[in-house]
Amino acid sequence: MVNGNIGVNLGILLLDTPDSTFELATLGELGRQVEEAGFYRVGVSDHLVASHVRTFDPVVCLAALASSTTRVRVAVQVMVLPLRHPIQVAHAFTSLDMLSNGRIELGVGVGGDWPVEFESMGVDLHRRGERTDEALAVITSLWETQEVNFEGSHFKIKDLRSISRPVQLPHPPIVIGGRSERALLRAARSGNRWDGLFLDSLKFASLKIRLDELTAETQRDVKAGMVIWACVGEPKSSRSKLSVAMEKFYRLPFERFARYAIWGEPETVKERLTEFVEAGASDISIIPVGNLSQQVDALSFLNSEISQEAVRA
Repeated sequence: MVNGNIGVNLGILLLDTPDSTFELATLGELGRQVEEAGFYRVGVSDHLVASHVRTFDPVVCLAALASSTTRVRVAVQVMVLPLRHPIQVAHAFTSLDMLSNGRIELGVGVGGDWPVEFESMGVDLHRRGERTDEALAVITSLWETQEVNFEGSHFKIKDLRSISRPVQLPHPPIVIGGRSERALLRAARSGNRWDGLFLDSLKFASLKIRLDELTAETQRDVKAGMVIWACVGEPKSSRSKLSVAMEKFYRLPFERFARYAIWGEPETVKERLTEFVEAGASDISIIPVGNLSQQVDALSFLNSEISQEAVRA
């Protein structure tokens, strides 16, 4: 059972997968449902090109969600940052933070799972990590000081100034996604939170310990969260839905992911999520599989049984 003194921010991460489709025209309605169900965050993902699943521009999605809601936080989880120019990202997310009145979050990842994206954009796949680090430096500089003078291997920016400032100061939260040592170091240096994916609770706990070691060196407060695929329902049926969705999305056998996904009756889902809370997760974002409206309703009980860290207005 969940300790009532343990707080966790629960979110819904929307992916367009089999049985979990959504349309941009009705995305705002889905965002309002997530908000009314009591979740702390609603997120969308990011991929530029894909031949096997539908992908949407995250800035467009976030604008729809931000303009349709008033309380729930709105996030990209995560943007493939090396495929973007940092000035455009900083500008877009400043605008989104204004639109949402200070509810936006920028999740960042290095990508690489779909190499065709990098080939199509003319970006060196093997240098995506350093390109991401440079982009983060440019974005935070523009957000914090409204000016940029930067000389790097990938970006060279001289005497750039802007009078636009995000609502959240010094800037919207930056969330670093990944499982590698470099991702943890990036979070310790530049992030406000690190989000893991495809980890069991024991591995998550060990990586959080490592993150705490790194943040002790950088003297920064960085939270640790998890992104988890899940389906609530009859065990056999919910497992089948997850299998179809994840194999379609990743084009790999479900057995590669089964130990990291959660399915079954509500109590089973709660117990599995509690393992991560007890391992130190401040945030958990659930990728629901199945009819999204029904899954949001089915998962909403967690908001009363796993206490929220955030106090809503």
